[in-house]
Amino acid sequence: MLISLVYTLARKVYALEKKPPVTLALLAVNIVAFYNIPDGIAHVLPRDTCLKPEPWAWAAPGWGAGPSEWAWAWASSLLSIFSLERIVWSAFLHGNDLHIYHNMLSLVSKGIKIEREYGSAVFAFMTVFILLAAHSMYVLVAHVLSTVAGVETGCAIGFSAVLFGYKSALTFFADDGTYSGRSFFGIFDMPLKYVTWLELVTIQLTTERASFLGHACGIVAGYLYAWVFMNDRALNLQAVRQWARNRKKKKANRTFQGHGKAMGSNPNPDPNANVNVNETVRTERLKKFQ
Repeated sequence: MLISLVYTLARKVYALEKKPPVTLALLAVNIVAFYNIPDGIAHVLPRDTCLKPEPWAWAAPGWGAGPSEWAWAWASSLLSIFSLERIVWSAFLHGNDLHIYHNMLSLVSKGIKIEREYGSAVFAFMTVFILLAAHSMYVLVAHVLSTVAGVETGCAIGFSAVLFGYKSALTFFADDGTYSGRSFFGIFDMPLKYVTWLELVTIQLTTERASFLGHACGIVAGYLYAWVFMNDRALNLQAVRQWARNRKKKKANRTFQGHGKAMGSNPNPDPNANVNVNETVRTERLKKFQ
């Protein structure tokens, strides 16, 4: 299975003119963590870090404590159920060969598309945001279900929540015409923004031990990312990136005048250009005092 996975991924990446570094890094971490390559690295990486709430550590404040002390006690007890190690490393652990095989094929497909369109920096930020948001939501909801309803959600692992988040983020504005494709596994057509939820139900019915809560939290995290960072009325990382690129390009092509010199991108400037440019600058400055 490892040889087949590496061969398939290598063939997809080799065909690209520009290799996606963030996608390749994510693939490498997942494969190394699962297949223990190089030998013995599994003893270095955290292993028992499946995603679940930590025991709730409640410490009531003393008698006479004010509202701020009670608020801090509640906040501290709530934070005690989160483990950063579990939230991060659980994404890179997989149950079996088939689990990692399908996840990595989905990752290389979605990662190449997103990284090519939005850039490596935005894709890296998107991955970190969705991973932390989805897994934090899972821990919080799992704690509430266990405490209030006595429902145990189990211990989740895998990169699937992030993959669901990628797709839900890209299809969040499907009705706006941004992504207009409409198909469910090529079987029938439907609004694209609902395909992710149908895939969630389908995978839950066809895959043993699939984490419905983990996948659903990934979808919600993708929606949250799209609403905050891909909305025209909010902070648009793509627009910020494009603005920075245009500013850098404009600065590189700018011509600076002054002190009898004109420095620009032309390696062989016209010797009479300085005189004309300086004369124009002097004329414009004199107009302000007339």
